Amino acid sequence: MQKKLCSKRLSFELINVTSSTQANSYDCGVYLLIFAEKISSKFNEHMDLCDISGIKTITTEDADQYRKDILKIIESFVFYEISKNIFVKR
Repeated sequence: MQKKLCSKRLSFELINVTSSTQANSYDCGVYLLIFAEKISSKFNEHMDLCDISGIKTITTEDADQYRKDILKIIESFVFYEISKNIFVKR
């Protein structure tokens, strides 16, 4: 239950932040939800438990791995968006 609370909050924050920059994309909402879900899944993999505020103390190694995994997801999402815009909208 606690993990779900954290991942939902994370998804919501990401959609709010990203939607303002991707507002011109026709199917923006669908891709943002997929993107947020990927981030949330990765978040849950790395955080076994978190308190109601979504904060948990983790080791430096865990934090570094988490950051790298999240960056990979973001990079693949950005690359997909760029590819879609170049090849589909020409």
